[in-house]
Amino acid sequence: MLGIAVSYFGIKSTLAANVTINSGLAVEFGQGFTGATSCSGGQSITVTPNSSFTNAGGTTGTFYFSSFKVSNIPAGCSGSDFTLKAFDSQTASSALSLFNTSTTNAVVSDASGVYSAGAGSSGMTVVTNSATSFTATFTAPVASARNVYKITVESGSHTLNFGDVGPTGGIIFITPTSLGGTGGNYYYEAAPSDLPGTYILCNNPFSSANRSSAIGIGNGPTLTSSMLTDCTTSATAIYAANAYTNGSTSGYFLPSLNELNQLCKYANFLTETAESVQCTSTGSVRSGFVAGTYWAASSISDPAYGRGYAFNGAYIYQDQSGRSNYVRPVRRFLP
Repeated sequence: MLGIAVSYFGIKSTLAANVTINSGLAVEFGQGFTGATSCSGGQSITVTPNSSFTNAGGTTGTFYFSSFKVSNIPAGCSGSDFTLKAFDSQTASSALSLFNTSTTNAVVSDASGVYSAGAGSSGMTVVTNSATSFTATFTAPVASARNVYKITVESGSHTLNFGDVGPTGGIIFITPTSLGGTGGNYYYEAAPSDLPGTYILCNNPFSSANRSSAIGIGNGPTLTSSMLTDCTTSATAIYAANAYTNGSTSGYFLPSLNELNQLCKYANFLTETAESVQCTSTGSVRSGFVAGTYWAASSISDPAYGRGYAFNGAYIYQDQSGRSNYVRPVRRFLP
């Protein structure tokens, strides 16, 4: 962990693990400070905090801690997250809110020298200056520069974000609630591509035991497992999604309607929002998806009908389960 002590007028002292940075020197915002993080090993990185002035009208205004630059990052930090926090004293246990009114952790992800805002850091823009440097800027900073006494920067294992490439090469389209997402305890990863061709949802009418009004996030695995007793051939979406494996990874299922709604948001260049917020069309879909309808593992009261999502129009689709549509298997896993 890299610790930097900062006041409105400059650096006062340091407190972080066994790292001492510019002890006893007074340096204003805009001054770079060096130290090592866990991923940088013996190589010191440089962190430069910056402030900006916001005029409140008349003669009043405030300098805010508005951005920071990190440079001299070694290749060994690829796959890591940098987490910056600020404190109002050397002994404070609670970090200051930095942006978005109450966000205290500014997280930046390093993907082989390409940097982006990490989990929970919407409201912060990140610019990759080079493979060894980035600048992060708070869209609406809230920490007064005069209150910032200490800054800490830690490096750790990367936390996946909405839209990241997942462990098996697919797309993360739902993140855990603890990271500001909608997936409860789980990440949800879509298969890297659609299954080839199209599939009917089921080869038989759904029995009363398998007709369910459940559409929420978290219902996909149970709905798929239940429907397998009715959908018994490889030509069905339910069967094919359940049977799908990606290398040695299994455990895939057909997403519920609301799980598919979140995947539709990714396909339409949107962000992860509450599952109650319906996907909207942006006029085109991402490469790797089709401008068509995908089956969901959610049925209706009519035993011959199922539900899906038309990604190109971003509308909920209800049709006979014998119609053919596209299938994207998904899986979920714990952080």
